[in-house]
Amino acid sequence: MKLKLPIVAALATFAIALPVKAEDNSRNKAEVIGAWAALNCSIEKGIFTHELGIQAMQELIDENPNLINAYIWASISPKAKEALKELAPYVNSDCDDFTLSETALGETLMRYVN
Repeated sequence: MKLKLPIVAALATFAIALPVKAEDNSRNKAEVIGAWAALNCSIEKGIFTHELGIQAMQELIDENPNLINAYIWASISPKAKEALKELAPYVNSDCDDFTLSETALGETLMRYVN
């Protein structure tokens, strides 16, 4: 069964929010942070169980192998955990976007992914 994290809008926002000069690695890290933020929100709201959330994240990585290194970084990096903590209050009620402006989101992400 295919599970989809509710991150389509969030990932589009990341692509817009990050400066054009952001390296692919930074963009990938930002995408993984966004996916994780959506995942955490979805688990907290009961949209996913923890187990289904893990499965959904694995499917995202399997479908986007360019995110593997960013996923590993996010799994162990204190900076990624700090980013998630800072962004958590700004995930919308549907867990699929952020309530921050694109500029504020981009500035927040760049502090953590560079």
